[in-house]
Amino acid sequence: MKASESIANFQPKLREYTNFAVREIKNTCKQTGERPAGSENEKSAIDYAKSKLNDFFHTVETEEFSVNPKAFASQEKISGILLIISAVLSFLGFYLFSFTVISFVTAIFAFIQLIFHIKIFDIFFKKSTSHNVYAKRNSTGETKRSIIISGNMDSPYERTFIRKGGKKLEKLIKTYAFCGLAYIFIFNLLVLFFPEKDFVNILKYIIIAFIPAFAALLFSVNLKKVTEGANNNLTGAFTVLACMKFLSDNNIAFENTEVIALLAGGKTAGQKGVKEFFKNYIKENKAENTVFIELDTIRDIEKVTIRGTDANVIELLKNAALEAGVDNILNGKSQALPSYSKMAAEAGIKAAALTAVDFSSSKHYYTREDTAEHLEPKAIEKGIFIALSAIFQFDEGKFS
Repeated sequence: MKASESIANFQPKLREYTNFAVREIKNTCKQTGERPAGSENEKSAIDYAKSKLNDFFHTVETEEFSVNPKAFASQEKISGILLIISAVLSFLGFYLFSFTVISFVTAIFAFIQLIFHIKIFDIFFKKSTSHNVYAKRNSTGETKRSIIISGNMDSPYERTFIRKGGKKLEKLIKTYAFCGLAYIFIFNLLVLFFPEKDFVNILKYIIIAFIPAFAALLFSVNLKKVTEGANNNLTGAFTVLACMKFLSDNNIAFENTEVIALLAGGKTAGQKGVKEFFKNYIKENKAENTVFIELDTIRDIEKVTIRGTDANVIELLKNAALEAGVDNILNGKSQALPSYSKMAAEAGIKAAALTAVDFSSSKHYYTREDTAEHLEPKAIEKGIFIALSAIFQFDEGKFS
């Protein structure tokens, strides 16, 4: 059965659940405002979402975990400081020390942080507590499949260059800084192999050209300003809630498929929420097949993007989008951004993420302009439709 065939008057009802999501996003923003990971405001937002889930389910669980939110947000500042130090050392002739620093930067951020997710700077920043809330709609018979739909409740710190000039400006500055890192690395290699060559004194002056890019990294994240995060990512979180309300209101339960809603905290502190969730889920899960779908920022429906590491889950979301009337689907790079779906995949769960974001023309992400006044209800409606369609198709055993 298709989602659109599950109840009579599906389209008018879909608009009702869209209105529910929009209304609750506005209520959350009004009641809690900015929600940095591990803050009281984030906890209030999660408690509010839990109260809504309690209307649909008898059992709703909350779990807490520790986060170091400013450690994660400060990584680019730390990179900028280390790169400036390396540039100065190189210019002054302390080549071996500079080479060590630049190698340290590369090792930390390219391998330790991004690949192994070891947050080595956490110990230098204040620790706080974040929370997840999740609910399960049980299958009526033996559970053979499990589908998890997830969004996050916290909101990110403002990104300065996106606010000033959009994603293109931020990308330009990061590319400029990366070229500087590469140049210093190569420069120091040349010096180590050809220490007596005259060209060394000429090439070192080029380093000065990259210092502005390194300095710019110090201002990339505004730690004094947290966004309201209405689009990023209450749209994802309340799309999840709208789907669960739809199933509950219409008394829909599947014979062999359980549906789990996860509203996570701590995404902006290094995706801590979903990591914590999967620690327990993997131990307790009895389903033969599990998929994880992340809903992350649903606003620009002409830019629907699906990214993931599992071909079947990607295909599931693509076909769900087609049922919802969205055929201009973009393929995202699975490793382009840290995401909940990426964390799920690393935990051994088949996963993909659905986003609808146009960074090229909008400043409504990662800036103070991400408010409830800038929601796009039509996009949220499509997001709910896609998520519901994915649930129903998964229950039929398609693309699993």
